[in-house]
Amino acid sequence: MEKEKIIELFLNSLRSGENGELYILTTEEKFAVAAKGTIEKTQLASMTEAAFRILKDNKIAFGYTGQLEEREIKDLIASMREILPYQKEKPTFTFPEPADIKEIRGIVDHDFEEIDAKTLSELAVKMEKSAREFDRRITTTRDAKISAKKEEVTIVNSMGVNYTTMKTLFENEIIVVAEEGVERGDSWDFSWAHKLEGLKEIGINAAERAVRNLKAKIPHTGLYPVIIENKSASMLLSTLFYGFVFENIFKRKSPLIGKLNENIFSEKITMANDGSSPFSPEALPFDGEGVATGKKIIVEDGALKDFIYDIEFANREGKNPSGSVVRSNIKNPPSVGEMGFYISPCAKLEEVISSIKRGLFITDLMGLHTVDPVTWQFSLGAKGFLIENGKISTPLHQFTISGDFLTLFQKGTPLNDLIFIGGSGSPSIFFEEINIAGE
Repeated sequence: MEKEKIIELFLNSLRSGENGELYILTTEEKFAVAAKGTIEKTQLASMTEAAFRILKDNKIAFGYTGQLEEREIKDLIASMREILPYQKEKPTFTFPEPADIKEIRGIVDHDFEEIDAKTLSELAVKMEKSAREFDRRITTTRDAKISAKKEEVTIVNSMGVNYTTMKTLFENEIIVVAEEGVERGDSWDFSWAHKLEGLKEIGINAAERAVRNLKAKIPHTGLYPVIIENKSASMLLSTLFYGFVFENIFKRKSPLIGKLNENIFSEKITMANDGSSPFSPEALPFDGEGVATGKKIIVEDGALKDFIYDIEFANREGKNPSGSVVRSNIKNPPSVGEMGFYISPCAKLEEVISSIKRGLFITDLMGLHTVDPVTWQFSLGAKGFLIENGKISTPLHQFTISGDFLTLFQKGTPLNDLIFIGGSGSPSIFFEEINIAGE
């Protein structure tokens, strides 16, 4: 069925006392994977799927389907009504009313349809070849992939919301291994852009770092000044994001309970949530509930100023929803997630490195899923480089960092190389002192 027919069918099917929501996602994806100078795999795929929610008597039923024919949709709606009486009550949930939605400039590559498998294949082969030929010690390249994706999102509800938007996303990644005798060094790199022309060439950078990682040493145990590189810092911020979600405050699953308007971090740290930022790959003008996205300050000069709310908890607390609800996939109901959560840049990276007499530059963190969500206590595997007399020097591996991030960020300084990985973004961050366990 055509999209407009699906919308009409669903809205007309709603009964007295029911409100409803329809979310339609059309995805077109292309990718190419290269190995040893040739194309290993290409794929082109396109699909349209829909998710439905029905609200009645403070209860919500959810359903989804990729079979967008009248009979299948009617059957799905009937089955949703059957399970509706057994759902948990959500007395403060409502569907949003229409708002002023502004399209985001720069998140669509209008030449997407002209970018074919041949173009992606040539770019993937070039990336893999540049890494493989960088140095004779490069022995393996893996997952040398370039992908292109276009998404069209429509959300409609019985309150009058009817929005459609589109974005494109290009990504490349590669793993490179270098070997010399019994020594082995590896590296992973990744980049993304909303337009193909903005995608960075990463093969040489990954190869260079893999070679540098040869003959890595284990650092001595102790307290060190540390810089966590931007990619790892972004993934770390993604882990901490849920501590700022009010639902977790309400359920006492956050270290930030009772800390609103208190100084929780260094005064150099400001954090914002902005799902409308074109610098985020997850940017859209509205979120997964149909709420307009926009910039909201969460931490300002180290002070906790706000939490992140979906509609249910915003209504419960008399707040405005944050516009930060995502659909991880069509099969899951919407939930709070990162669309543009970031730390603002501050000091210059080069100047901070040059000021460190002896410290660590951490490029990789392992085990972020083990960070305690209630206390933010952590013990993580890491690798990176030694900083000596203001310069990055010896590669390091097989060490751990430990502590708690609430305390750590009280002595943190964001630097000036902001990057987004998924919906969270961070520059590299300098910490005055971190406990390192090595040898």
